[in-house]
Amino acid sequence: MKETSFSTTLDDLPGNILDDILVRLPIKEAVRTSILSTNWRYKWVSISKLILDGRSIPYSTSHDKLVSNVHQIPLSLLYKCHITEFRLSELRLNNTYCIDRRILYLSWAGVKSLNLDLYFNPYYKVPASLFSCQELNFLKLYRCKVKLPPSFIGFKSLKILNPLTVTVVDEELESLLRGCPLLERLVLENFADNYLNISNQNLKHLSIKGAVKDITLKNGGSLMYLRIELSSTVSNAVKELGQICNLEKVLGCAPAIKELRLSSYSLQVCLSKKDAVKPVENLADLRNLFDVSLNQIESARFYMVHGTDLEMGFIKYILGNSPVLKKMTVVPEKSLPNIAIKMTKELLQFERSSPQVKVVFQD
Repeated sequence: MKETSFSTTLDDLPGNILDDILVRLPIKEAVRTSILSTNWRYKWVSISKLILDGRSIPYSTSHDKLVSNVHQIPLSLLYKCHITEFRLSELRLNNTYCIDRRILYLSWAGVKSLNLDLYFNPYYKVPASLFSCQELNFLKLYRCKVKLPPSFIGFKSLKILNPLTVTVVDEELESLLRGCPLLERLVLENFADNYLNISNQNLKHLSIKGAVKDITLKNGGSLMYLRIELSSTVSNAVKELGQICNLEKVLGCAPAIKELRLSSYSLQVCLSKKDAVKPVENLADLRNLFDVSLNQIESARFYMVHGTDLEMGFIKYILGNSPVLKKMTVVPEKSLPNIAIKMTKELLQFERSSPQVKVVFQD
C-alpha cells in the first residue's frame, strides 16, 4: 500500500479549510508551514485574517507571552499577506508605538476589518494612519481616544462602526459620522456628556448607551433598529438642569423602525417636554409625537421598568397604536420584585392594535 505523506493529505483539503487552519496558528508557526512541502512554501502568504486575543491561544499561555507575540509580528508580514481582517483584544499593552506601526502597515495593505479592544491607561490614542484605511468596512474601537487628522476625508466604504468607551469631542464625532456615507450599523456605548448629531441616510441599526445629553437624528428613513439606554445620571440632569434628549426628534425622523428598545431612564428623559422639565402626561400628547413612527414596529422591548404612570402610559400607547407588533418584552427593575404583578394586571386591560402581539415579562 502506498504511503500518504502528511503534507500531501493537507494539500487535498479545500482552500477555505487551509486558510482556516493557518489563521488559527501563531504567526511564527504559520510561516514554518513553508517547510512542509514545495506546495506549502508560500501558502502562509495567503493569510488574510489575523486575530490576537485570549481565545486564539492556549489558556496556558501567559499574558506576557501573548503581548510578546504582538511585538514579534513582522511588519513586512502584515503587508505581504494582504491582511484584510485584524483583531487585537484582551491585551494590556504598554508600548503604543508597536501598535501604531502595525496599523500603518495595515493601512498600506488595504485592511477591511479592524478591531482594537485594548486596555491602555490612559486610553490608547488612535494614530492618524488609521484614518487613511480607505477600504475599511468594519471598525470597532474600545478604550481609545479619537482625534481626527486634518487630512481625514472619511471612510467611504465603512458600513459598521462600533466605538465603545471612546473619548472624542462632539465636533469630531459628527465629522467622523458625516464621513461615512455608507454606514449601516452604529453602536455607541459608554459615551458621556456628548451631544449626538446623527445624519446617515443608509443607517439601519442604531444603538446608544451612556450619559449622552442630546440625540438629534436626521435622514433616518432607513433606520429599522433603535436602542436607547440612557443612564440614571442623565435622568437626574433632566430634573436638575433641564437638559433634554427628546424622543420626538428621533422617532419622528425614523418612520421605518421595526425594533424599538428603550430603558426606563430613556423614557424619563425622552418623554420630557421642551418647555417644561416634566413628563408627557396624556396619550393625546404621545399621539401627536409618535403617530408616524409606529406603523412598522414589530418588536418592542422596555427594560428596568419601574411601573410608573409615564412608563405604563407609553407601553399602553405602543400596544394600542402598533398594528403589526408581534412581540413586546417588559423587563421589570430588579430592585422591585413585586412590580411585575402590578404591571401584569394593568397590561391585561390595555387595548391591542395588533391581534398577534405577544407580551412577555422577563426577569
